[in-house]
Amino acid sequence: MKSEAPNPFLYKYSGSLRLFRKDKTDENFLRVHCEEENFVLRGSILKNTAFIIGVVTFTGHESKIMLNSNRPRPKKSKVELDMNRKIILIWLSQAIFCLISASFGLLWFALNKDSLSYLELDNDGIS
Repeated sequence: MKSEAPNPFLYKYSGSLRLFRKDKTDENFLRVHCEEENFVLRGSILKNTAFIIGVVTFTGHESKIMLNSNRPRPKKSKVELDMNRKIILIWLSQAIFCLISASFGLLWFALNKDSLSYLELDNDGIS
């Protein structure tokens, strides 16, 4: 079997098949030309056919259908994209609010630890 290299063009194909007879000499063979008219793509269905004789030329990721296909784009709606942005904004604002609150809490504790006798703190601020 001689065939063209794998390519994504669905409606173009050229190749030839040499069928040898029993003695396998070069002058005693049958050459069948394969064109796009007698080329069946992957996933095709043949109907009203008693039998078929075929040769597989390209398989796996080298098949014309696989070479011609594109990766699907990830589908996200506008609402989903907007919600993702808002969730990130809420998370960042909460993180900033927690840092500011913790800073003011430490500052307040450092200024008022002498008047907090009910906590029974030592000199270093540990109970």
